[in-house]
Amino acid sequence: MTSCILDVVQEVSQLDDVVTLMHRNVRAIGDSIREHAKEDTLLPLIPAKNDVRIMTESEFKKKFAEHMGIRETKMKEISDFIEERVTSSLDGLNNLKRGLDIDQVRADATVWTEYIEHVTAQITQMLTNSVISSLTRLKQQVDPAWLGENGGIPLLDIKLTLSRPSKGRGDEPPSIVFEPALYGEGSQHSLETLFDGVMERIINVTEQVSQIDASARAANLNFLPQVAAEGPVIRLVEDIRGFIQKNAVRCEDFVKT
Repeated sequence: MTSCILDVVQEVSQLDDVVTLMHRNVRAIGDSIREHAKEDTLLPLIPAKNDVRIMTESEFKKKFAEHMGIRETKMKEISDFIEERVTSSLDGLNNLKRGLDIDQVRADATVWTEYIEHVTAQITQMLTNSVISSLTRLKQQVDPAWLGENGGIPLLDIKLTLSRPSKGRGDEPPSIVFEPALYGEGSQHSLETLFDGVMERIINVTEQVSQIDASARAANLNFLPQVAAEGPVIRLVEDIRGFIQKNAVRCEDFVKT
């Protein structure tokens, strides 16, 4: 009887260890993604906290490209880490079953796919929160009221120049030109196209994280579609575009005064 009780206790203990392992792996995945979000400190520009200054468009493009290159590399590492943690959970579960002489859990088994669906939802939310954090920082950077209240400074040095009249139209008055241009209209150097590109790259960093479902991973699917479709992400993009448009109008109104 004593031996039987000890066997049962051991089985329960082993089961508890596997459950703990699976929960710990999910927490570790979350910690890695949250740490990645905390490291995104490029924006907003606050001189009191960082040695920063207003940048030219080319300076910002270079700095942002370097910044996102580092973040994309880190996200690839997180993707590999996630795969390791998920594999660890499956191995732990099968080690328990092997010890109890029970059939192994296949990657396509219902019990495992349900766990994968749960973890996938968790990862989607974590990645969404990370993108929301980065977009919120960008929103703060383009919000004049927020900058004023928090000691921030504008991101870009916007210049005004006078354009010469076209040839043969000497009577045409010079026009004021913003550099970079305020609106797209085919220009590759407008504020609109610049910030659209910035937002796109911030969101697209989630493209580096592969799906954890075996079939989805085999098809090279990632988490970008789910994150990009999240309501808070879409609303932040709309908010930022709204601020860019309002700031452009302020620039135009300044010229008129």
